[in-house]
Amino acid sequence: IGFGHAKISKISKIGLIDKIYILSKFRKMGYAELIIKELLKWLSQKKAKSIRANMLITNKPSLKLFGKFGFKPLYSYTLMERKWLT
Repeated sequence: IGFGHAKISKISKIGLIDKIYILSKFRKMGYAELIIKELLKWLSQKKAKSIRANMLITNKPSLKLFGKFGFKPLYSYTLMERKWLT
């Protein structure tokens, strides 16, 4: 159906939810919310001081989903690339 991934920094104790994926035919059925709840519970047990989530600023469904859990945008950035000239 899907999966989620979280990690916590041993030094800063900041938790990071960096992956949530649900197969398309199972989306909008509450599975992502269940995964996030479990990841938040795990991060709490690990004594995370704060929790961040990674997503593209253009990913409106993820922004809305994480907003339900009290997440607010912290900052946005642009990834740039340069092709090597041959």
